[in-house]
Amino acid sequence: MLPIHENRGMLPHFPDVARRLAVEGYAALAADMLSGEGGTVTFASTDDARDALRKIERDQIVGDADAGVAYLQAQDFVRRERVGVMGFCFGGSITWLLAVRNPEVKAAMPFYGSAPPLDEIPNMNIPVLGIYAREDQRIGAGVPDLEAALKVNNKTYRFQTLTGGNHAFFNDTGRRYHPEAAGGAWRETLAWFENSPDVVKDPAKSRLQGLYLPDAALFDLPDSHLYHRWLVTNGGTTWPLFPQMAS
Repeated sequence: MLPIHENRGMLPHFPDVARRLAVEGYAALAADMLSGEGGTVTFASTDDARDALRKIERDQIVGDADAGVAYLQAQDFVRRERVGVMGFCFGGSITWLLAVRNPEVKAAMPFYGSAPPLDEIPNMNIPVLGIYAREDQRIGAGVPDLEAALKVNNKTYRFQTLTGGNHAFFNDTGRRYHPEAAGGAWRETLAWFENSPDVVKDPAKSRLQGLYLPDAALFDLPDSHLYHRWLVTNGGTTWPLFPQMAS
């Protein structure tokens, strides 16, 4: 699984999303899309991180996400034909773009992400679960046209709109966090991926305690920028998720 962060970079919430996926038995790579600029941790404020992210060409960010998918596929513990993507806010928009542009992605789940160019919808050949917030009028305004394009092109999708939440309601470190909406969205997420035939978790990894970012150590991904190194813990024992990249 490739979870993609919001527009303020790799905040603490997103390592925890990767941890949650690991607990459920998925291998997860959480990529800092500001790594090419030194990483989110190098910015003095989340506003500065947001402004820096805005300056990066969208195609470059999509290319970095594509590289993340390819990197996961190259790992011997990942079934390369069964990689999914999920993203939040800015990351939700990138998730939509991967859904219509990257044939290696087999399922997608954008959280309150802007719609992709509607003329690219015919290229989408994977199931998509879109999570939206009832109070999020900005993103919600684009949903009717997006849904119409999905329907006319006979695409497999489901939209779930959570009552009570606003944009970014899933982020439990943010001021808009809505626990009821977030809990409902997470249950929908797990059920969607569980029922997507091309995205399968590994039952042997069900004992994973989680993923975390131990430091600001970075490693290179081929044809991309720098991504954070992640470790897996299991019952207090720690070992590299990507052994060949460990220092």
